[in-house]
Amino acid sequence: MAKLAKLMNQVAGLKEQLSICNQAYEKLLKRYNKLYQKYSYEETIEKVKEINEQRKDRKNIYDNKKT
Repeated sequence: MAKLAKLMNQVAGLKEQLSICNQAYEKLLKRYNKLYQKYSYEETIEKVKEINEQRKDRKNIYDNKKT
């Protein structure tokens, strides 16, 4: 019986540790998702700006050829 009680206590301790680890993992996952969204948005905006600059350059070249 003592062995069974000891094992039950160990199981209870492991369940508690697992719960703590799950909570920490969820926090990290939320933080990762926020950072991923932030930087992917910033990268997208930078690409859009680059494309707009390229378009302006093409338009200027086209306009210069007309005159």
